[in-house]
Amino acid sequence: LPAPVDYIEIKENADILKNITIIDTPGIGEIMKSFDQQVADYLINADALVYVLSARAPLSLTEQTFISSFVLPQSFSSVFLVLNMADTLETVENIEKVRKLTTERAASISPDISVFAVSALDELCRKLNLKRPEPELATYLEAGYLEFENALKNDIIFQKDIIKSTRSIALTRMLLKEITLRVNLLQNSLDTDASALAASEEACRNQNGELLGSIDRHKAALAGEIDKM
Repeated sequence: LPAPVDYIEIKENADILKNITIIDTPGIGEIMKSFDQQVADYLINADALVYVLSARAPLSLTEQTFISSFVLPQSFSSVFLVLNMADTLETVENIEKVRKLTTERAASISPDISVFAVSALDELCRKLNLKRPEPELATYLEAGYLEFENALKNDIIFQKDIIKSTRSIALTRMLLKEITLRVNLLQNSLDTDASALAASEEACRNQNGELLGSIDRHKAALAGEIDKM
């Protein structure tokens, strides 16, 4: 390409997109390191977050660090962690194990993170009436995707205006908290400087008193010497 691409805008005549805009950002981690700041910049203007992971490598240390450092400070009312490719885990037991592990890791970061295990491929095949990738998991995966879809509609799409207001309030509170912290630091610094100045003034007074006393003694001694002369 003749120049770097900042973003690609795609429009689709879908009902769900008439009221919201979906931004699909690059991945994060060592391979995508150059995109981390770009993703972080998008988060500042987002009202909600759907964080898609691979069910085969759920919530790595890098991803946990990214969520703690870049996602949580944005004060989203809810964060959706979506474990995609659940169909590759072969059994319902395996999927539930991974989901439980991811939920525990997510809870250690924030109580407002919801975890869903889905298969985008299975759902696409279901909606297009194609052969499902893992027929024995079809019922479980359909229920899992429906759970995610309902949560997406009820918690984000239907409440988008409330989310925007709630997030604005939360960010304002964070800003006020940061300003208060800075003011307190400045006040403490001024108090420290004032105390140091008062101590210096007292020391100068003491030194001045000692100097005046010394001058008086020298004057008396000098007067005595003059009398002798």
